[in-house]
Amino acid sequence: MRVAEKGFKKRLIVFVEQASSLVSCTPLDLKEINDFKAPSFFDDPAKLSEVLKYIREKHPDVEVETVDPRNPLFTFQVLKHKVKGGRATWVYNGKKVFEGVPTIEQIEKILSETK
Repeated sequence: MRVAEKGFKKRLIVFVEQASSLVSCTPLDLKEINDFKAPSFFDDPAKLSEVLKYIREKHPDVEVETVDPRNPLFTFQVLKHKVKGGRATWVYNGKKVFEGVPTIEQIEKILSETK
């Protein structure tokens, strides 16, 4: 389903390696799940989970997708945004805005910016 069809105006892609031997081609819609658990090789998986849940609850107008950077469908974006393995990379409305796991205050600042 397209972004416009869901009524979203903002799009946030979080490139984050998934703890699996398979690479999913399906984006994860955080509004359809109750929990998000990050793999243990991240700097702080609990913090990543907290930030993603916060966005889901406080910013329903933001479409959030988590994408494994090894997904071949996103190769161009991975190269464009210089995504590094083992660290979350945040792309908001087509622009790389953060690497690692932001604090709630940092994510608020990112999401309050236009474009």
